[in-house]
Amino acid sequence: MHNFVHIEIKVTDLGIAKSFYESVFQWKVQLSPDMSNVAFYQIDEEGELVSGAFLLTEKIPEECSIMLYINSRDITKKLDEIKSHDGQIVFSKTELPGGHGFMGRFRDPFGNLLGLWSEE
Repeated sequence: MHNFVHIEIKVTDLGIAKSFYESVFQWKVQLSPDMSNVAFYQIDEEGELVSGAFLLTEKIPEECSIMLYINSRDITKKLDEIKSHDGQIVFSKTELPGGHGFMGRFRDPFGNLLGLWSEE
């Protein structure tokens, strides 16, 4: 299978990234003792492991060529959590045509554009 195995997200503050993603998505984030410009995270969803890193940068690019979607059981609830943790809602839960589920989009506290997807 061709699942994502590592996803890098640029941030301007590792502490805020750790707090945001742990609080909203329950990701396990560890600051690297060896590298001051990176924090690693792991997502373990029912035995499916995805790992990644937050990379410290001075400025977040305005546009990104990759759109990542995070699986969510309840998009509306998750978008409310995102907003309460200083994220910005780009658009609310929207039904995809053809019975392909639902999606919503948001920006994290650093301006990174991400999506949520759910079957219901």
